[in-house]
Amino acid sequence: MARLLLFVLLLAPLAGCGTGFFPFFHASREEEETPAFEALSPLIAGEDGEAGRQVRFSPFFSYLEDPERDRTQLDVLYPLLSHRTDGKSSATRLVPLAYYKNLVRPDGTYDWDAVLLPFLFFGDSNDADREGAYLGVMPFGGTLKGFLGKEYIDFVLFPAYY
Repeated sequence: MARLLLFVLLLAPLAGCGTGFFPFFHASREEEETPAFEALSPLIAGEDGEAGRQVRFSPFFSYLEDPERDRTQLDVLYPLLSHRTDGKSSATRLVPLAYYKNLVRPDGTYDWDAVLLPFLFFGDSNDADREGAYLGVMPFGGTLKGFLGKEYIDFVLFPAYY
């Protein structure tokens, strides 16, 4: 029985169904399939197809690149570190310490916001609705724009005075 199993494992790559030593490694090379590989399935995997390129080393690392939609996504120890780009917009998040978002609209206006928790909130925009820079330093005071569902919040010695 062991010889039959070894014979099947050694002849499988010759049959054109891919190369590898399942379950430890598998690489697809069929013309109708997208080039892909898996190692220690499903922990390490990659694919390079029409929708873009994807590489995973679960649960530590994930990368997705989609040139058709001009989008990339990088996750390291998700949800601790995450970076996304979509056209001219980008967002980076380091939970629970930092957040950065940059948005450039088709009409040329921009809006960026950054947070260094729990003390510093700042950003800038040239949009007519949210024009100008802002800064908030907890607990001393400042202005927050587009935070907690409000257009803006002015505060002094938060939470003593609001």
